[in-house]
Amino acid sequence: MYQKVDPGTLGLIMSYLLQVSSYLTSTVLLQTQVESEMVSVQRIFKLSDMKPESTGFDVTHSLRSLSKWPSHGKVSFKNYSASYKPDFPSSLLDITIEIREREKVAVVGRTGAGKSSFALAILRILEKTQGKIEIDDIDISKVDLEFLRSKIAVIPQDCQAFSGTVRDNLDPEGLYDDARLIRVIEDSCFSHGFADSSEALHWILVDGG
Repeated sequence: MYQKVDPGTLGLIMSYLLQVSSYLTSTVLLQTQVESEMVSVQRIFKLSDMKPESTGFDVTHSLRSLSKWPSHGKVSFKNYSASYKPDFPSSLLDITIEIREREKVAVVGRTGAGKSSFALAILRILEKTQGKIEIDDIDISKVDLEFLRSKIAVIPQDCQAFSGTVRDNLDPEGLYDDARLIRVIEDSCFSHGFADSSEALHWILVDGG
């Protein structure tokens, strides 16, 4: 066939054929980029469709009446069940347990047994399907959500620190004075190695270091 095509036309065809491979490569790269960028759009739509968390605030438990709550730290699960979504199987099923004040309890189990779900339930990140959780005899579903979480401290397995000073990490809302925070870092022995405890308090952490 090439004998029936003049050299000029053949050269033009070869030139275009050589460009096809680069165009195909660019097309695949652009397609990949579009797919990766669309993940962000998908997340935006997913977040916009999410229902806001229910505060669960009950006027019978005003913030004034709960100003010193919890004072003892007794935690009770009463026939409590919860799942991550309404149509999902229960992650916690019919749990009844009472943790007395000042009592230390270890929750153990294999992967997927519900250890993390147990903690999430107390923070109301995981909402109940039945039963209730009481802290100092007050149903936590009847307590303002933001107030509830401000009263509970969780130390994660993989601890992270935010960029800034140690003080910023200990007290991000500025609720306590330096003297109280210095006592905390001295009790935790964090101030060892510093010339002064206040120097440890204002030590700057960079990139979570």
